[in-house]
Amino acid sequence: MMKLLASLLCIALLLSLSACSTPTETESPPLPNTKETTPEVPSDELPTEAKEYPTIFEHLKIIDDGTYITAEPTEDGLFLQSLFQGYPSSQLPGVFQIFELEEDAYEYEVYTSYCEGMTATKCLPTIVLPYHIVLLTVPDETMVPQIRKEIEEEADPKRFISSIAESVCIVSSGNKILLAMCPSDLARHLGEKFSEALPGAEMSMFYGLFQYEYLAQPEDENMDLVEPFEEGEFIETLHSGFYHIKMNPFLAIFKSPVDMFELYTTIPYEEGMEATVCTQHLENSPHQVVVLTVPEGSDAEGICKHIRENANPKQWIDFEAEKVAVEAVGNTILFVMSHADLADHIVAQFHKYMR
Repeated sequence: MMKLLASLLCIALLLSLSACSTPTETESPPLPNTKETTPEVPSDELPTEAKEYPTIFEHLKIIDDGTYITAEPTEDGLFLQSLFQGYPSSQLPGVFQIFELEEDAYEYEVYTSYCEGMTATKCLPTIVLPYHIVLLTVPDETMVPQIRKEIEEEADPKRFISSIAESVCIVSSGNKILLAMCPSDLARHLGEKFSEALPGAEMSMFYGLFQYEYLAQPEDENMDLVEPFEEGEFIETLHSGFYHIKMNPFLAIFKSPVDMFELYTTIPYEEGMEATVCTQHLENSPHQVVVLTVPEGSDAEGICKHIRENANPKQWIDFEAEKVAVEAVGNTILFVMSHADLADHIVAQFHKYMR
């Protein structure tokens, strides 16, 4: 019996070994991908560099110790905030603070004295930038013309530390006056939004800095530019330091061609003469500066007399230059037709740098 059981166990072991040695055809599972992959993001969800972030307005009030605390927005504060609507937030500092000024701050902030019933609301960014935006409300709208005149005369675009506001916008309607000293596009936007909200608004734009383009030819609509040259940079120097500009600040500088020499200088061209002209490019505005160089030994005073007698301050359509100035130092002659205050500044600069 024992031998029989042993025989059966041997047979069973042989059968099991035979089954293990027979391969079976099964698919191997795919190896896992060990390389890092980036999940695909739909194109309409990809971030863009020009992503807009909302501008934040914090409404504050000043308490007795001179500190600021969060406050409920005032009517003027909300109106001031609304003027920013439609302006690209990507071009603005992220956070603005809006608050009412104290009475003793009016002369410095609004360029006029405080009187009973006035309110002045200021808006400024939390980082230091050449922005100065104030909304003034007066108790009697008959006060507006005089106050506006004071602001136009006194507003100072160079009030900021180490920087100058590009533009000064002053707009008024009813009993409200807005003063905005800031980048030109924003100043114009605020003024236009004010005018849309308050019918009958009167708006003025002034500028803090001139900007120059050197043209290959006068009245060049194709805007073929050339590199700045010495005589043109001298004309820039004559304009420098003048910050309350009552006209478009974009100026063109070019050498007068021989065939247009008399047009710009009033005198016929002679060998050895050279004229550099600065005027507003494609703009109808009464501003022209000519620096004329004549040969050594020329009668500079006689040429100045001729220019004074023949200058035409009415040469612009619908405009007339307030002042004509002609000065000579050596063989260099300055010929200016412009606003009186700007002409005086250019003449003073001319004598300062030519002496």
